[in-house]
Amino acid sequence: MKKTVAKKTLLLFIGIFILLIPIKSNAEPARGSRENPLYAYESYTTDVYDYSDYMGKFQIQLLDYKDGKDAYDYVMQNEYNAKPTSSQEYIYIKFKISYISGSEQIKVSDVINYHSDLFNTDANYQLSNINWGFSFEDVEDMINVSLYPGGSAICSTAIIVKSGNTPITYRIQTGYNSSEYEPIYTWFTTQIPEGRCPRGCTYKETISKNPTCTESGERKYGCVNCWYFYTEEIPSIGHNYIEESTKQVNCEQDGIIICTCSNCGDSYKVTIPHFGHNYVGKITKRPGCTSAGIKTYTCSNCKKTYTDTIPATNHKYSSWKTSKKPTIFKNGTKTRKCSNCGKQETKTIKKLKASVSIKKKASVKAGKSIQLKIYKKSKGDKISNWTSSKKSVATVNKKGKVTARKKGKAKITVKMKSGCKATCTVTVK
Repeated sequence: MKKTVAKKTLLLFIGIFILLIPIKSNAEPARGSRENPLYAYESYTTDVYDYSDYMGKFQIQLLDYKDGKDAYDYVMQNEYNAKPTSSQEYIYIKFKISYISGSEQIKVSDVINYHSDLFNTDANYQLSNINWGFSFEDVEDMINVSLYPGGSAICSTAIIVKSGNTPITYRIQTGYNSSEYEPIYTWFTTQIPEGRCPRGCTYKETISKNPTCTESGERKYGCVNCWYFYTEEIPSIGHNYIEESTKQVNCEQDGIIICTCSNCGDSYKVTIPHFGHNYVGKITKRPGCTSAGIKTYTCSNCKKTYTDTIPATNHKYSSWKTSKKPTIFKNGTKTRKCSNCGKQETKTIKKLKASVSIKKKASVKAGKSIQLKIYKKSKGDKISNWTSSKKSVATVNKKGKVTARKKGKAKITVKMKSGCKATCTVTVK
């Protein structure tokens, strides 16, 4: 009896001990987590947040990554770039980013924040930006690129970080936990796992869902070398309707067609509105400049006709042309002609305005003479006469020669054949 109790007691302790042993879980961490980051060389479409603010939907793909000597040799193509110390190294990242949907202009450096979102290989150490490399390739630097919805760009950056932390891991904020007030990150690795396709997969295609007339199907592509797969929608095949006319349509009568799908038997009725008369117009009386014309319309289907009045075209005059140029003595004329009926109109061009210029002021000693000259006059004009306002002070002959008589002032005026005048005030000293 005592042996039986002791045996039962021993079994009880063994059972309790087994329960206390922790059970190791073989469940793999979620893809895109810090512990199980996504492969950065694939193309991913995701929402992006700036803490609690939604920025938009983006398609992001790492096109190239370099570190160590490869990165150094590439960046130092520009010899003026900073050189890392023995405990530092360059990393180089190049992305293709497409802004699929959103509402505002977004900086690429806000989508992939290389100041705060770059980590070491194991994603447990945040990398500091010690320095940067510039102007070593014909690709825009990430800090200089902004996108509007619908835009895309290929951009890159080169950063000096502490050695021993490559290949790197980075994160992108793809959500926000409003109840915990915490950002949600998706993690990506630049490391190429053993046996992993280095930059692209070899896919095997399978149909996981066949399409129907109204529902799309699904095609799955799984890589034969790694875990990665993606799906592609197969568009619905759509109804294959066969039409059967039950009532012919004409100018004034609606038609009816019954459409039946040869795949699923679905059917519907289509009423075709009468197409109306197809009138073709023909001018039966041409309009003139002052008389209306007639256009007759005939339906090509049923031959019904009606007429319409074409308004008179009115005269279509050419631009005015000078037929006689005006002068300072006589008016000119200009004419224009209608291209339709040949009617001609004539208008008078006013004669040109004449002008004459002489010296406005002059001085001369008593008993002396000066010659006044015309500086400027209208073409074809001639001197009519010279006159003095005070002949006791100064006289002028018909050639404009002024003779001073005594001290004072006199206005010497020249008058032209056209009637224009000019005056010079002569002061006799």
